[in-house]
Amino acid sequence: MWENKSNLEISNELFISMGTVKSHIHNIFIKLDVTRRQDVQKLYSEYHITS
Repeated sequence: MWENKSNLEISNELFISMGTVKSHIHNIFIKLDVTRRQDVQKLYSEYHITS
């Protein structure tokens, strides 16, 4: 997700199904309390700057 890859690209690169990718991304969204990939990237950027 950090590299702006689509679900299909992630699926192909990791040799997992699209359903698995969507499930993992959904779980990440829940844990971070966000609804969009841009929100995840923003949180990562903020964390990376403060670390």
